[in-house]
Amino acid sequence: MTMTVGKTVRALALTAAATLIVTAGWITPARAADGPYHACSYVEGDIDCNDASTSGNVTWFNRTARLDGSARTLYSATVYFRSLANGRVIDQTSRYTAANGSPATKSPRSYSFVMGDPNLRGGINEIQIAVCMTDYGDCIFYDSLRR
Repeated sequence: MTMTVGKTVRALALTAAATLIVTAGWITPARAADGPYHACSYVEGDIDCNDASTSGNVTWFNRTARLDGSARTLYSATVYFRSLANGRVIDQTSRYTAANGSPATKSPRSYSFVMGDPNLRGGINEIQIAVCMTDYGDCIFYDSLRR
């Protein structure tokens, strides 16, 4: 009888452990390759992107993504972010920075935010980033991040 109880307890423990592993795997978000990004805008002649740029890292989650980075400019610039799901815009935001800006917008300006829709089945699969020089109206280069 002791042997049967021992086997039953061991079987229950293994079942509980398997259930915990499966549940934890189900709760953990699907992840795509995280990685760095860089986008810039420049005035004619400054092809090194010193005039305005943004760079950082994207962390993909199941239906959303987090962007951590900073925007830099010698003048004033706005960085535009758009998240897409199969080509359809889901979310968008922007960050403004200026060389002589207020403490909240002064270059370089750090940012960290989440984009996407946590209720969207399948989630977002692309983020587009454009850097636009406010004084010149130029949006020369954008980076497209895909998972």
